[in-house]
Amino acid sequence: MIQDVLAAAREHKPDFVFVGPEAPLAAGVVDALATELGIPCVGPTQSLARLESSKAFTRELVARHAIPGNPEFRVFRTPEGVDEYCRELGEFVVKPDGLTGGKGVKVSGTHLGSPREAAQYAAELFREGHPAVVVEERLDGEEFSLQSFCDGVHVADMVVVQDHKRAHEGDRGPNTGGMGSYSCADHRLPFLTEEHQRAASGINAAVAAAIAKETGAPYRGIL
Repeated sequence: MIQDVLAAAREHKPDFVFVGPEAPLAAGVVDALATELGIPCVGPTQSLARLESSKAFTRELVARHAIPGNPEFRVFRTPEGVDEYCRELGEFVVKPDGLTGGKGVKVSGTHLGSPREAAQYAAELFREGHPAVVVEERLDGEEFSLQSFCDGVHVADMVVVQDHKRAHEGDRGPNTGGMGSYSCADHRLPFLTEEHQRAASGINAAVAAAIAKETGAPYRGIL
């Protein structure tokens, strides 16, 4: 993948490259373009892209810096203890660490019928090569997404949207990379208050500051 991008960049000589998809960011395409060709990019380096490619990294970063928004969670490096923790939570979500195109998350009551099934799914994820599994409490309510442009210092929010991931009518199918998303003409959502939107914006800004503090590198791209 990276060599193909470098070859195209050598041929077309772009002034800059806007890298959107998760996979090339996680593979380090921004690093390669910058170090080998000196081409600036809109997109985080491989290390900073862990915010998207590693759910465990992001949950633990947010916890270390006491940024609001984390559910109760635990990161597992082996299947041991998953069953017990799911019983403790009651309602739970199991998430693979790594990119799955939005299709790897399974929720109790919908995809997983018991803590035992959660443990079996976690074991399956480890067999597939995922380095970790995140188990967290299930949160009910309306979901929304707020993405922000970040230049390493400043954070500028995009329009808030609601993304629908479940396939089929009535959200009865499995999770997908996204069946569609919407926002309203006033750039708001009918269920979202200004207070909630400001809180989400504050979380994005805090995460950008936290990862810059830990790594010494500014996050540039979409957060």
